[in-house]
Amino acid sequence: MSENQLPKPEETTEQTPEIPEDALQGLLSRFGPGFGELLNAGPHRAKRNQKVQQLLSDIRAMGDEMRQLQGLIELCDYFNMSMEELLAGFPIDQFVPSLVELLNYEHNPDIMLITTRALSYMIESIPKSTKLIVQNNAVPIFCNRLMFIQYIDVAEQTLQILGKISTDHYKSVLEAGGLVAVLTYLDFFGTSTQRASVATAANLCRNVEPQNFELVAAVLPLLTNLLLHSDSKIVESAILCFQRLTKSFKKNASQMAAIAAEGLVDSCLQLLTGSAPVGTVERPGIILSILQVVCVQQPDQIIKVLEGGIGPILRNFLQCDDQGTTPTPNNSSLVGLLAFADKIFPSLPPERTPITVKRDRYVIPQPLTDSPMEASQHEKILTENFALFESFAQCVYGPVKETFSANIDTAVRSQCLSVIMKIVYFIPEEQLVPLLKDMGTSTFVANLLQSNRFSYIATAVRLADILLEKMPTIFTKYFTREGAAFGIDRLASPSYLEGGESLDENTKYVKNWIYCEAQTLKAKYFSSTDENETVFATDELKKLVKVLKQLKENNDLSSQKELLETIAEMLICEGGISVFEFLRSGAAESLLEYLTATIDFPKLEERWELFATVMEAGEHSRDPLQALITLLQKSLSQGEKFVILLNDNKGPGSGVKFLAKPFKLKLGRAPDETVLSDFSSNVVGIEPLASVGAVEKFLWDKIQPAVDPIEENDELVIEDNDLDSNDFEEFAEDSEHVLEVQPPQALRASGCLQNRNSENSTPKRLQFYYNGVPLAPSDNIFRILQHEFNKNLSILRTDNVGNVTPAQRLWNTEHQLTYKRTLIASSSNENEKPLKDPILLNNRTMMQYFMENGLAFDFNLPVPDDVKCILKFLKFLHAFVSVWKPTSEVVREKRKENDRRCDLLVNKITLKLSQQLQDTLILCCGELPPWCEFVTRCCSFLLPFDIRRQYFTCTRLGIARALHCLQQVCPPEKGAEQFQVGRIHRQKVRVSRSHILRCVFRVMELYGRSKAVLEVEFFDEAGTGLGPTLEFFTLVSHQLQRSDLGMWCFDKTYHIPSEDNINLDTTGQQKMKPENPLQVEGPFEYVSNKGGLFPRPVRESDSNASFIRKMFQLFGVVAGKAILDERMLDIHLSLPFYKWFVGKALEMSDLEIVYPEIAKSLIEFKQVDKIYREALESCTDKTKEEIQDSIRFRDCSIGDLCLTFVLPSNPDWELKENGKDISVTLDNLHEYIELVIDTLLVSGVRMQMEAFRKGFQSVLPISSLCCFSVSELDAMLCGWTPNSKEYWETHAILDAIECDHQYNINSLPVQYFAAALNLLSDEEKRNFLFFLTGSPRLPIGGFKSLHPRLTVVRKDTEGLPDNYLPSVMTCVNYVKLPAYSSPEITSNQIKRAISEGLSSFHLS
Repeated sequence: MSENQLPKPEETTEQTPEIPEDALQGLLSRFGPGFGELLNAGPHRAKRNQKVQQLLSDIRAMGDEMRQLQGLIELCDYFNMSMEELLAGFPIDQFVPSLVELLNYEHNPDIMLITTRALSYMIESIPKSTKLIVQNNAVPIFCNRLMFIQYIDVAEQTLQILGKISTDHYKSVLEAGGLVAVLTYLDFFGTSTQRASVATAANLCRNVEPQNFELVAAVLPLLTNLLLHSDSKIVESAILCFQRLTKSFKKNASQMAAIAAEGLVDSCLQLLTGSAPVGTVERPGIILSILQVVCVQQPDQIIKVLEGGIGPILRNFLQCDDQGTTPTPNNSSLVGLLAFADKIFPSLPPERTPITVKRDRYVIPQPLTDSPMEASQHEKILTENFALFESFAQCVYGPVKETFSANIDTAVRSQCLSVIMKIVYFIPEEQLVPLLKDMGTSTFVANLLQSNRFSYIATAVRLADILLEKMPTIFTKYFTREGAAFGIDRLASPSYLEGGESLDENTKYVKNWIYCEAQTLKAKYFSSTDENETVFATDELKKLVKVLKQLKENNDLSSQKELLETIAEMLICEGGISVFEFLRSGAAESLLEYLTATIDFPKLEERWELFATVMEAGEHSRDPLQALITLLQKSLSQGEKFVILLNDNKGPGSGVKFLAKPFKLKLGRAPDETVLSDFSSNVVGIEPLASVGAVEKFLWDKIQPAVDPIEENDELVIEDNDLDSNDFEEFAEDSEHVLEVQPPQALRASGCLQNRNSENSTPKRLQFYYNGVPLAPSDNIFRILQHEFNKNLSILRTDNVGNVTPAQRLWNTEHQLTYKRTLIASSSNENEKPLKDPILLNNRTMMQYFMENGLAFDFNLPVPDDVKCILKFLKFLHAFVSVWKPTSEVVREKRKENDRRCDLLVNKITLKLSQQLQDTLILCCGELPPWCEFVTRCCSFLLPFDIRRQYFTCTRLGIARALHCLQQVCPPEKGAEQFQVGRIHRQKVRVSRSHILRCVFRVMELYGRSKAVLEVEFFDEAGTGLGPTLEFFTLVSHQLQRSDLGMWCFDKTYHIPSEDNINLDTTGQQKMKPENPLQVEGPFEYVSNKGGLFPRPVRESDSNASFIRKMFQLFGVVAGKAILDERMLDIHLSLPFYKWFVGKALEMSDLEIVYPEIAKSLIEFKQVDKIYREALESCTDKTKEEIQDSIRFRDCSIGDLCLTFVLPSNPDWELKENGKDISVTLDNLHEYIELVIDTLLVSGVRMQMEAFRKGFQSVLPISSLCCFSVSELDAMLCGWTPNSKEYWETHAILDAIECDHQYNINSLPVQYFAAALNLLSDEEKRNFLFFLTGSPRLPIGGFKSLHPRLTVVRKDTEGLPDNYLPSVMTCVNYVKLPAYSSPEITSNQIKRAISEGLSSFHLS
């Protein structure tokens, strides 16, 4: 991409250009109503009228065709050049009849063509003219021209004008034979004209009346063939034709039969399966709606639909692919998919129909008569073709049930229940038993019975009745085990009817109906003299309770092992332990108490070893630990009642339109305020995202004692600096200014990296209150109102689904803030609590530290005790499998084979959080329900990384980025109305490639803490956008690894020749290197460490301490900016670095990563110290000197090592006062070990890490990263290295590629390209990524996570493609690939392009 430079201003001349009258007319009209008419008066208007009359006279000059043609040409020019205001009085009633008459000049094609063009321009300029054109019978003439084509130009122009007329007058065009006319000779035209023709046909298919069906029937074969056209635009218009036709004739069976008779069903199925020439379509719901209408009116077509494989098609649409390759349908699409599945089956009898809610009233369908109804044609078809319907049910039953559990939209859930009820009712018992096996139907019914929605409870009662009636033996047993019987018993209890005094009559009726039906079911299937034995107690439950009791009471390890073996067998046996039995037995509480009881730690480790041996290393057919985790996950999914707050009723992101509407706000004086004026008589319109500070700025001058009267309905206009300084800084317009960072001025002598935002606190003159609560100046109005609204909701204990937060109501009422004077000063900068230094675990293990500090929750969320226990158990298991290190070699090997951390994810909570983050209004006001923060902060292991990253972006990086993230996750539907609330500000800078380190100081000083996205360009290079920006961050990260800076401990150095910049003086000699490292211009030596970089110990008194501190502070700002802007740094930091950064505990294993040799010696020292202290305690028959002489370290005594209290890596660093003179002995060896570890990991790097924290904190709060592990932080900051081989597999690359411009994914050059990337060496992979994106690392997720996506297009070549190199556009990850003839040539040319294209950005 060429760089965007502002043009230089041109020199002006003395000559004044002539301004056209029409241009002046348009300019005046922009000043407001009435200004545009200034030129309509007087001589100007008369002149134009004279011109128009002359044109009319020319057109009417019969017999003089040359004059007529010239008049038509001038008329076209007049329409093209005139503004809308000039045409306000144009006499179309005089021109149209004359122009229509000229359409019949068949002997003169030029006149026909220009006349048609003039009419087209007239419609564009004066839309109301279409009515006159239709009234003057021009449409039949146009249709005739298309039916008998003599001149192709005239026909194309005619198609264009018919397309414009058909928008409003589709009925007139259709009745004139327009549908046949626009489609008959479709193949004669080019692709663009064909698209316009079929789009016109789609207009003509709207609201077709029955008497006009014959006009449609003639083109049905043509329209059906167009469904299989190779052009996607034509196919979309053809689909739209059939959608409108089926909508028009959905109640007419004979006409629907004619529509479907030409192969419509077969064509639709091909489009759904992707076997059509155009492939799959973007909106399959439209095709399914067509098939749905066809199947309703023509039940015999259902067989053809089922035979065409509609079951697997629906299953694929309903299921969300784990890899994200199958997009999740939005709710409106889901309703369409489920409605189609519902229509596959006949209608249910009223007594078996699900209970619904219509107009806020519950509807319980009842039979109209007691006599059985005659079977419909649909039911007869089902009876005759049970195998097809059974196969369809097998495909959709599971996905429909999962859709119900995963979605909270009431319309979607109602359709799900209808489909489930029909499958269970219509499929015979013999086929239903294998269908429902392992589907969790009993659990599904049990969960419905526990719902707080009466419609779900009533539907569950009817569903249970059907299942028990068909299969009483099976479902009596499983209803008991899964808790459905318990739910029925609860509903049948008289206590269920208590507390209903406040309910309306309709709700009382439904509740009473549920009670009566539950009593009937209980009496029929679960009656017993001993109620508890039948309904609640199973053999498995009794056995589990007994074993858990023995485990609690028995302290013998061998007995405990036997009991754990029994539990393991119960977990993995066929049928296992149900969720209901698991919860009723108290298994979670008992096992958690057994594994975490407050006894001495060695005893706990013995129990853990025993538990791991039985659950992980035992000889079992299945994995007992995995079975236990699955039970805990299901128990949590069933027990939690986290509510999703919804405002976007029309789909994700739809609520953004409300943010464009102002709130109605009244500003009233507080009762105790006597000096200021009262402003409460006025209504202010205020932007929802405006801050309280903006309100004060608006109000202050209006309420002082001597203030002029203010008009009512005054509107508050918010300026950029009035918006929330934390969240809305990025809403400013994109800056056109490009900062050019000149190297000599890049680093100032003082004040570098000072916080430019730390301005003096602004005086706050007013204190505002809402409902008595004081407001901060940075609060935005929407957040205040939403917070108060949410306080009145029980968002934790209500039903776990439902639209409980209709925040749109906030726009329908007036709100009042009160104010009074204050002398408090406010500051826009809120300082976070400083993080503590990481704890160094000298004598404790990480698991012991976790048990002491990490098991308890530091977030007070009022959840039920059983749910809290399950969460705590899962948290313990996460530490158990990821932190605790077993001594059993068998367990260690098993853990290498299976990383159980991924097994702890809970899909239901993940889906809930994902759906909550799709609500625009909740995101913008920042009032997410508290469970979101609880789960992400305290139980982040329950959520996959992607959803935690989305939560972080949506809640910590500002509203503009949250909305951008929402648009990526849920892109708006095609054709949907767009609302622009705000956009991310972008700041461009231009830097010198040869002075990167000096430039970055200046750039980060100015914009490091800004929420604007930084875009970097290099001097003398044409590249701009994403590629140069990524390379800038890469080059900065390289500069920070220079050995001459003295920042890191390292074990190896290396050079990057492509980045060396050796400046020569005029004589050709290399310049002398300056003393200041920032002025060195290369070549540079860079450092690396096998375990990752970690700060080199530095003392405050060292001469370079100030410089090192400043460099680490700069690094912190760069790191924060990289995460904020989603850029990557090419630097290998050690995990201990990240642990220090976020304040996690450090241990000896961290020292092994950074200083492996020192750590090895210290571990041996610790063993020697342990032996020495144990000998002192146990060997009473030996003197201390004898014990010391007997203890050896590598065949010598500690004294022989001649160690003193100095740092091993730096002999000049004394670990304690006069350390050089203090020898290390067995008596002080323990102190020496602790001092070395503390110096290398904590105290010696405190200054550097605090500076890094300070720099990072100035960009982002460190506490916001608490939901990520240290390895995930590394991946966020530095991406994933090319060594991640799974991302470089050929199939993975092909899955991530988008093809265009003559290529598709099956094109041989694209296949060669993917195979060539797979065969690159690690270094070549780094260089390719650098060449493609500007960064040598991949984001998390590999190529498929690149934004924009990796696109491969064909590169046109003048000669043999094998002689040309591929080129890239780094700003959009765009590869222009010649059509190479072999894999070998592809590989060689890619490698050559990489080597020649690195280190600069120029036009390709």
